[in-house]
Amino acid sequence: MVEEDPYFLELLRYIHLNPVRAKILDNISELDRFPYTGHCVLMGHRKFKGQDVEWVLGSFGRRVGAARRRYRDFVEAGLNQGIREDLRGGGLIRSAGGREQLALRSRDEWEKGDERVLGGGDFVEAVLRSQPPLKNISRTSVAKILGEVCKEWRIQPTQILSRLRARRVSRARREFFLRAQEESGESLAALARLCGVAHTSVREAIEKAKIEREAV
Repeated sequence: MVEEDPYFLELLRYIHLNPVRAKILDNISELDRFPYTGHCVLMGHRKFKGQDVEWVLGSFGRRVGAARRRYRDFVEAGLNQGIREDLRGGGLIRSAGGREQLALRSRDEWEKGDERVLGGGDFVEAVLRSQPPLKNISRTSVAKILGEVCKEWRIQPTQILSRLRARRVSRARREFFLRAQEESGESLAALARLCGVAHTSVREAIEKAKIEREAV
């Protein structure tokens, strides 16, 4: 879910440039006809009924030809932006000062750092207020568990809450997921949001952590 102003067009450009950013394509010209992104549809080289081309191009002008040229110029201007954390969702993650600081807040607060919602803090809160209230359970805090795991493995919280794949960090992250679920009762979805990964990745990490625990 995206707050239209000012995030939508920036997110549109950012997502459509993924194949170039990932070095799958070499330039914007190849992207124009690449059939696996909505950019190709917006450029008129492919049709897809599920995409509102008229609405998007309408943001760039009334006439299709001119709007398409302005849209393409807008996308091309974003080629050198690189990875943008501000377009990865969760307005409250940003306002809290990052994932590590958000983890130190109450459970209700860091649940609001939902990466499926892209917008300012007020927008994120408004969206999540429409969801069922969280249950208040008195258990070991996630922040405490995070601190204990970091101390044990002698690494920083930011490493666990990142996507680093170093063996030591990955092992510590798996232990954190397992303990957070067992001792704090956190859901897979909540842990996934905190660390910026898919909930399936959290599930797999927890299962592997259980095997590692039994092997000790």
